[in-house]
Amino acid sequence: LFPGFVAVVLALVALWPPVSAPRVAYGLGLLLAFDVSLGLNGFTYRVLYDYFLPFRGLRIPARMGIMAGFSLAVLAGYGARRVTDALRSPRARTAATVVIGALMLAEYASKPVDLQIIPTTAPEVYADMMRDLADSPTATIFEFPVSRGDDPTYMYYSTFHWQRLVNGYSGFFPPSYRHLTTVMQNFPDDNSIQAMKAYGTRYLLVHGERLYGARYQTLLPQLDGRPDLTLVSRRPAMRAGQHGEISLYRVSYATAP
Repeated sequence: LFPGFVAVVLALVALWPPVSAPRVAYGLGLLLAFDVSLGLNGFTYRVLYDYFLPFRGLRIPARMGIMAGFSLAVLAGYGARRVTDALRSPRARTAATVVIGALMLAEYASKPVDLQIIPTTAPEVYADMMRDLADSPTATIFEFPVSRGDDPTYMYYSTFHWQRLVNGYSGFFPPSYRHLTTVMQNFPDDNSIQAMKAYGTRYLLVHGERLYGARYQTLLPQLDGRPDLTLVSRRPAMRAGQHGEISLYRVSYATAP
């Protein structure tokens, strides 16, 4: 885990009075780097953004966390040195060094990330959508379910059709996205459908292969019964060896007279 409990404790030991000028410098550098890494949620970056134009081109302020980690590592080294210097016995110093190293190794231990197998072609339902779209202008599509785990796959599939996505994926999630995910918890009630339409959605894709239990089977009668949704196609789909189905709907904005 970053920044690491052991490293933080050792840094606090390093900054405990009396402190030298280098330790103060690294401490201030740590605070500054951490604050800048918060972007517009912090203080320093906001001031630099307003009055120092090059900072407006900084794409990912969070990467300043690397400098924060560097400062923390140096301070942790100072702290470890202070701990060992406090011990008179060489054997105790060696034991303390081994214990500190072992604790940090245990804390920063990692395991391989579980990977998901992604097909090299898009599900057939996207070809159905493009045929239905024909020569019409670029369309906006909404894909359900909505989550940070599902949306990256939808963005990958978008490279096969190049239509606009309501729920895409990035390293930043604006408040509008968090609101959308909250509203979609009650999908397909009127509020969730209206939230989807607020983005000008023309097509709705419901991924049964990404839903659990009987959720997909429960949704189908509700969606098929809505007058503002027209079923275009249903195609088989697969996710990590799990077979399912995707339903494609065309969204209507016509109002009753």
